[in-house]
Amino acid sequence: MSADRAESLRFYNYLCHKIGTEKIVKARRLLFIIHDAGAQSDFPQIGSGSKGEGLDLKGSDIDLMYIDPEFIVYESEKDVVKGIKNPLVMDTLDTQPCFTRLRVFNENCSRKRLWKVSFRSRLSKDIIILIMSLAHQIEPQTKYLQSEPTHKEEYTKLRSDLSHLLIGINSDAISGWMMVATLFYTHRKYDVTLSILNYAMSKCTDENIYIPAKCRITLNQTQQSLLDSMEQEKLITIMKVLTRSDLHFFLRSSVIPTELELDVIKCFSTYPHLLYAQFLMFLCYFHLNDFPACRHTQTQLRFTLARTIANEDCLFPYLLKSLVCCGITNQMLGEMDFARFAFQLVAQKDIDDITSASLRL
Repeated sequence: MSADRAESLRFYNYLCHKIGTEKIVKARRLLFIIHDAGAQSDFPQIGSGSKGEGLDLKGSDIDLMYIDPEFIVYESEKDVVKGIKNPLVMDTLDTQPCFTRLRVFNENCSRKRLWKVSFRSRLSKDIIILIMSLAHQIEPQTKYLQSEPTHKEEYTKLRSDLSHLLIGINSDAISGWMMVATLFYTHRKYDVTLSILNYAMSKCTDENIYIPAKCRITLNQTQQSLLDSMEQEKLITIMKVLTRSDLHFFLRSSVIPTELELDVIKCFSTYPHLLYAQFLMFLCYFHLNDFPACRHTQTQLRFTLARTIANEDCLFPYLLKSLVCCGITNQMLGEMDFARFAFQLVAQKDIDDITSASLRL
């Protein structure tokens, strides 16, 4: 046997030991294909990277690609067919082998926007992870059960939604966990909801950097020092540990308290994270018939509302949503005059019809 052939066989046996034989690699690849085919989603997924190719390398991560059905890719402009889908054109000029750029097709060529398919820097990878975390918070909100689901259907949806939302906790320190708590609340698991809320609120400290919508971010001395100390950390780690943001519920979201469903009938709805946590706690205590805790939480809710009113940077829609939540607590405790006053006040100021106040009168 020649030295080259012996060396090739030794290398082949080494690869079989490290990543598996040819049959094992094919079986792993087939398993990923079956998993992708069975994934029920509006955005079909494709397993890629080393694991998608059947190579189980130590330390390698899982690469997933998602297909957006609203777009269609063409190799050149001459192939573009006008239709319902948005056309993207491949641009391989000055790109690495096996990579391409995608640009939005524009007949006038007045504006061209390039998207790189390959993100090789650490920052880009962290941004992709962050985007995926947010996407996994959205996915369960778009899935609905039949009007009278069986226990098995409810359990299956709970497991599926939970798997998505647990990925979503990487978006920041608090809102991801609050979405998990909301999921359990919708399945009437009130004790579990309270435990998760208490855990989430324990992470809400002065060290957290609040990221509001459409507002300037300001840092106190503690936050700046902590951010400086984490300079070498990954972006996704900093976001998960240090930041907190508000709760976002999409149109007709299926993961939202029943008491707030009227607020997502017509539009997207956002709630301040602290006020929402207190409101969800109130709902849990109410359904557990713990009325002293209800009263205590309602008082906390009012203090939070007062601070919201006094905050110059508070967004006006947040104030309206906060008043609606307080009105709902009054209504549930039989304080109808206070509830009616809150709903009437919001309805008068809500010129863009972004709340459910008028529907509750």
